[in-house]
Amino acid sequence: MRRHWKKMGFVAAMMAVLAVTDVILPLMTRHAIDHYITPEGLSSPLWPFGLAYLGIILAQVGSVFLFILVAARVEHHVNYDMRMKGFRTLQELSFSYYDRTSVGYLMSRLTSYTNNLAEAFGWGLVDLVWAVIFRIAVTIAKLVINWQLALMVIAVVPGLAVITAWFQKHILKAQREVRKINSRITGAFNEGIMGAKKKPQDVLGLGDIGADASRAGSAGSKTEVKALNAPPSRGDTQKIEDDGSAAEKVVAFLIERKLV
Repeated sequence: MRRHWKKMGFVAAMMAVLAVTDVILPLMTRHAIDHYITPEGLSSPLWPFGLAYLGIILAQVGSVFLFILVAARVEHHVNYDMRMKGFRTLQELSFSYYDRTSVGYLMSRLTSYTNNLAEAFGWGLVDLVWAVIFRIAVTIAKLVINWQLALMVIAVVPGLAVITAWFQKHILKAQREVRKINSRITGAFNEGIMGAKKKPQDVLGLGDIGADASRAGSAGSKTEVKALNAPPSRGDTQKIEDDGSAAEKVVAFLIERKLV
C-alpha cells in the first residue's frame, strides 16, 4: 500500500478541486443572472466573466479525467498486489490446512475481499474526499448567502445521519452474510466437481442396454485394425513418491532444468 500513497494523494487533490468547482459554478450562474441579464448589466463587459467561467469548466473537466484515470489504476494495482500476496501466503500453508478448508471457499473469499478492499481504496477515497470538501464548501456558501435558511437546513443533518448509520449497519450485515453464503456455494461446487472426478463409474454391458452384440465392437465395425503400436519411449523418466516432500522435489526438478 505504501507505494500507492502518492497516487491516492493526487486523487484526493483532484477531488478537492472538483468539489470546489461544483460549488463555484452555481454561484457564478447566480452572479450572471443578477448582473448580466438585467438592463443595467448589459453595459458591463461580459468577456471577463466568460473567461473565468470557461476556466472553471476546464478545471472541472481536467480534474474529472485525472481522478478517473488515477483512481482506476490505484484500484487495479492494489487488487493485484493483495491477490499476489494472498496467493503466496496460500502456497506456504500446509497440506493439512487444505484438508480442513475447501479450496473453492478460500478462493471465493480471497477474490471477494480483495475486490472490496481495492474498490474502497480506489473509489472510497474519491467519495470521501469529495463529500467532505463539498459539504464544507456548500455550508460556507449557504451561511454567506442566507444564514437563517442555512441553519434550518443544517438542523436536518443529524436526523439524516442517524437514519443513514442505521441503514449502513444493516446493509453491511446483509452484505457479509451474502458473501459468506456465496463462498459456501462456491466451495460446494468445487468439492462437488472434485468428488465427481473421483466417483467410481458403473460399467454396463451390451445386454444391460439391450444392444445387438453383432453390431458392436470389432464384429460390427466398418473398419479393421491392422496393428497396435506403443508410443516411442521418451527416455529416462523419474517418478516422485509423495512422502511429505513431493512439492520440494518437484520444485527442485523444475529449477534444475530452468523451467521456473
